[in-house]
Amino acid sequence: KLYRANRSTKINAEHFEAFASLNYPELAESGVHLKVNYDDLLRPKRGTKLKVFTNFEENIALVKLFPGISETLLES
Repeated sequence: KLYRANRSTKINAEHFEAFASLNYPELAESGVHLKVNYDDLLRPKRGTKLKVFTNFEENIALVKLFPGISETLLES
């Protein structure tokens, strides 16, 4: 099954069907035949140029929070 990435959710860590799209239809399903839901596919807008963004913020940090994390660890 093919899902739109920002609409999918991991529902199981141990089975083959680990992902689902709970509130958006699947885009395609592969089996003996390929079933494509063409109405829900995003299509490029004709006549518009591809816009590439190159000015990104480089000062970004990832903070993994957990119970009991100290204030001094966050400040460093």
